[in-house]
Amino acid sequence: MIRRSDPGHAGYPASESQGVWARVWIVKIRSLAGLCSAVVVSALVSVVVPSPGAVADPPGATFTVLGQPNNSSDSLATRCAGADARFNRHDFGGGFATAGPTGVVVTPSGRLFALDDGGQRVLSWPDADALSSCQAADKVIGTGNLNGPEGLTVGPDDTVYVADTLQHVVQIYTPDGFGDYPATPQVVLGESYVSGTDGGHFDYPRGLTLDDDGRLLVADDYNNKIKIFYPPFTNGQFADDSIGAGNNGGFNAPKDIAFAGGSLFVADFYNQRVLRFPGPFDNPATTYTADASFLGVSQPVNLTVGGDGTLFVTDGGNGGAPSVKSFPGATIGGSQNVWTEEYTFGGLLTGPSPDNGAQPEPLGVAVTPAGRLIVADYAGYRLVIETPANVGGGFEVVTTTLLHEYVQTAYKAQLTASGGNGRVKWSLTGVGFLPSGMKLSRSGKVTGRPTEPGTYTFEVLAQDATKPTPQTDTGMVTIEILPMEIYFNDPSGDVGEAYKAQVRSFGGKGVKYSLIGGALPPGLKMSPTGKITGKPLEAGTFSVDVYAVDKGTPQNSAHTSFDIHILP
Repeated sequence: MIRRSDPGHAGYPASESQGVWARVWIVKIRSLAGLCSAVVVSALVSVVVPSPGAVADPPGATFTVLGQPNNSSDSLATRCAGADARFNRHDFGGGFATAGPTGVVVTPSGRLFALDDGGQRVLSWPDADALSSCQAADKVIGTGNLNGPEGLTVGPDDTVYVADTLQHVVQIYTPDGFGDYPATPQVVLGESYVSGTDGGHFDYPRGLTLDDDGRLLVADDYNNKIKIFYPPFTNGQFADDSIGAGNNGGFNAPKDIAFAGGSLFVADFYNQRVLRFPGPFDNPATTYTADASFLGVSQPVNLTVGGDGTLFVTDGGNGGAPSVKSFPGATIGGSQNVWTEEYTFGGLLTGPSPDNGAQPEPLGVAVTPAGRLIVADYAGYRLVIETPANVGGGFEVVTTTLLHEYVQTAYKAQLTASGGNGRVKWSLTGVGFLPSGMKLSRSGKVTGRPTEPGTYTFEVLAQDATKPTPQTDTGMVTIEILPMEIYFNDPSGDVGEAYKAQVRSFGGKGVKYSLIGGALPPGLKMSPTGKITGKPLEAGTFSVDVYAVDKGTPQNSAHTSFDIHILP
């Protein structure tokens, strides 16, 4: 589609990103059997998927909508009557208009947030797994302050972060102790209606996400950068760091981002790919390099990562049928050259667009705790919801696979059940074992810092609040704890020029590094913390073997080899 706010610039901007919840969305979607982890190095790891999967929806899936009274309604005239039960259109004049929903987020508790682009506001519903077609939102945020909002993420305290694209700013709304949002944002990043290239300005900001340390990442579309802001956030704050994909050919209109499994996923629109960058993003001197690429998408606009590590990407189709494409195991596998499954939402992603004729425009995408898939059908003024055949029955545990994590890394996940009444209480049955260092709370939170790698399977008991006799269900849950791995972004250097690089690890606690083979370029040295510094004295390619060991109990270790290239 042609974005109404920037004529001639294709691609649609909205964002559905998990933020710090990326690793805790627990849903029943697809099995990860057969996937393996890859040693992370600077080059993209290529794992070729032979052929795409079925271009269809799962057998028995059903489809509903929100914002329109029924599935056949997809126009401005047919919208639901309630002021807070519909998505709106805003005409700026001169044939320029905004309309429909853009960004979509579902929190671990099941609360749904959706951007009403034409209504210039954020709408929210309490339970994404119990929606009716014309149900009114119970919270409305940002009215009177937004103008063309397209990116959205929500923090663990329900703080709402909005990329107000046409104003070139990001607005932040934090609720009070009663869950009520302020009339105006507490913090604004950027300068209203002033675009720019420096760290204090944006040029059409779009996708948003939060990493595990609470850093806010912003897809700055026209600047072809991901800007990174460290908390606490303040008005007019300059970015602390950025990602430009310089080692991967650069971005060309990054539309959306999501953080999951310790990595950042970027929808690189014109390059027709999604790139994965391993974190942490805490060293501005580093050129962050993608370690995987996901292809087979012609217009990657929005994305999300499910609780089992499946990457979902909305694809405008570039003249073909719009859909959501999936890449299983995206958080731990290598590059995938084609998608595995494609969701067409029963052909419902259609409808006239206020600025692009009859071209369908699927935007934000989200996964509910019960496993439903939600996509923003911008052109149809509605959200379209796909319910798999195994969702929506009686009370049952729906968590089967928790997102993987590396050893000695802080972990937080939420077990979920569907079909029950009231608050669900959780406990272990004694069958199987949680990873050492982790525990299950009565509210279903799996937390801790796993101390040993391995695949763990354990049984849980869920009990709802039905009276006089509660409903119960048991389910087996699997979690994979990955061994510590070393990675190196492999920056090249020049003879006689100052050199700085950092060896890092996924996992581990208090990691120390040492050389056990090969040799660094003359003039360089490596500290126990993995910093490689100095001024190279000779040109060439130098191979080194690095060993890492942590202070955990039991102790974890890793070994890898890589090359350092020094140019004359």
